[in-house]
Amino acid sequence: MQRVVRAEQDAKRDKKGIWSDEGLKGRSLAKDTYLINTYAEHPDWFFTIANLVRADPRFLEINQQPSTWDRAYGQGLPPSEIALYVDVLQKLDANEQTTSVDGQVCLIVADITYGLFDNGVIKGYVWSPSAPTPLVADLDDWKPDSAPTTAFRRVADGWYLFELVH
Repeated sequence: MQRVVRAEQDAKRDKKGIWSDEGLKGRSLAKDTYLINTYAEHPDWFFTIANLVRADPRFLEINQQPSTWDRAYGQGLPPSEIALYVDVLQKLDANEQTTSVDGQVCLIVADITYGLFDNGVIKGYVWSPSAPTPLVADLDDWKPDSAPTTAFRRVADGWYLFELVH
């Protein structure tokens, strides 16, 4: 029993198995530092998303579902740009479904629902040309006064983290 307890503690500390970032997906929200580090390691991915959406807002209708790609092809979006957009979504493991946050470019990386009803938390990245409000220092420690409520944290270059409590 002691070996099992020690193995669990080691796995938690080393973020292995169900305690890895991948293992926590769907069970808990990504931490701000993880999301900020992802941006810092791959700013070109975020630049690509923002540029494609600025050039044609119909990209916002695309997610990881192939049916949305087919609709985009039918609307005349260039296949190479659709492929590029979807590739970035998949690399970020974002937007399994399309959702808008205040009408901005929104990359959802976690959608956690608690209980039998659609109440929970959505967290991810949002691109906004002007600072959204309210801005908070740390979404991991932020607690809303009421639901639904959204808060934002600045990342860089017009990109913010968001957390929507619904």
